[in-house]
Amino acid sequence: MTYTFTRAQIHSLTCFLAAVVFFSACMYLQAFGKDFFEFGLGFTTVYLPAGAVFLCILLGGVSGALGIFLVLVIFYAQQAQTSSLELFLLLSGCSVMVQFVVVRGTLLAMKIPPNLENLKHSQLIILAVIFSFTHSVCRHLYLFFLTDSRLGWIESRIGFATFAGVMAVLLLLWVVTRVHKSVIQFE
Repeated sequence: MTYTFTRAQIHSLTCFLAAVVFFSACMYLQAFGKDFFEFGLGFTTVYLPAGAVFLCILLGGVSGALGIFLVLVIFYAQQAQTSSLELFLLLSGCSVMVQFVVVRGTLLAMKIPPNLENLKHSQLIILAVIFSFTHSVCRHLYLFFLTDSRLGWIESRIGFATFAGVMAVLLLLWVVTRVHKSVIQFE
C-alpha cells in the first residue's frame, strides 16, 4: 500500500523544514557574528533570530512555529547543559506559543486572511512593533529563568534589536523577491 501526500501536507512539511533551516541559520549567524552585531557592553544592535521567528510564523503558520520550537529546544539545550530538558521545553514552547498568538492574533484583529493577500506595509510595520515588544518580554523571561541574570539597562534594549532584526529579515525578503522578479522578467 502506498501513501500519497496531499498538497496541504507537502506545504506544511516545506514550511516546517524551511523554518528549521532559516531559523537555525539566523541563530548561528548571530552567534558567529557576535562581534559584528554587538555595540559595546554587550548591546545587540540587530537580533536576526527574532526576524526569522517573525517571518516563519507570518508565512509558515503552525508549521513554521513548530520548526522554530524544535530549533529552540536543541539550541538552548546545547547552550546550558545544567538546566533540565523540561525547563527548555516549557520556556521554548511558551515563547513560540506567545509569538504565534501575537502574530496570528494581530492578523486576525486587522482582518487579514492567512494568505496575507491584503496586508499593507503600514500594517506590517505595526505587526513588527507589536511582535518586537512581546518577543523582548519573552527574551527577558528567558534571561531571568535560565541565566539568573539581573535585568539591567542592557537587556532592556533587546526590543530595539528585535525590531531591527525583523526589519533586516523583511529587507532581505524584499531584496530576494525583487531579484527573483527581475530574473523572471529577464528570461
